[in-house]
Order: sequence, then C-alpha cells, then structure tokens
Amino acid sequence: QYGHVWLKLEPIEGPEFEFVDNIVGGVVPREFISAVAKGAEEQMGNGVLAGYPLQGVRATLYDGSYHDVDSSEVAFKVAASMAVKSGALEADP
Repeated sequence: QYGHVWLKLEPIEGPEFEFVDNIVGGVVPREFISAVAKGAEEQMGNGVLAGYPLQGVRATLYDGSYHDVDSSEVAFKVAASMAVKSGALEADP
C-alpha cells in the first residue's frame, strides 16, 4: 500500500483541531483527502507522548504523492497519522 503526505503543523487558539487542504494539481487525489484528515485527527486524539491528546493544532496538507494501483484510503490515513506523530515529536512537545 502506498500513500505519502506532507503536513504543516502549527498552533491555533483554542483546543480544536483544524484540517486545511492546500493540495494543488491532484498530487493527492480528492478521494483520499478525507482519509488524510481522519488519520491526522485520530493521531491528534491519541497524542504522541503518554497518550495525551494534542490540542490547538492546525494540520495543513500541502503535498504528497500516490500510486495508481497501490494507493488506498487506509494507506493515506496511516501516512497522515505518521506525519502528525513525526511532526509533533520534532516540535519537542
């Protein structure tokens, strides 16, 4: 399975999670965008340290790639989850 995403994580006011789709040119097909949002939101809820949820974060999908045969909603959901976890850990929470 193949799904590849680039997410920009940034703080926002309040405890909400916000997802922004900035994909241009179909680098991530429309049918996978909701899976990316769901994967990112689920990882926010699970947190990255000791299970504490991340709050007040905007995740902006700005790049990615797919494969005509091997891409699926599950692959993009997992890719988004991994991107959030990696990005949050790099931010040194």
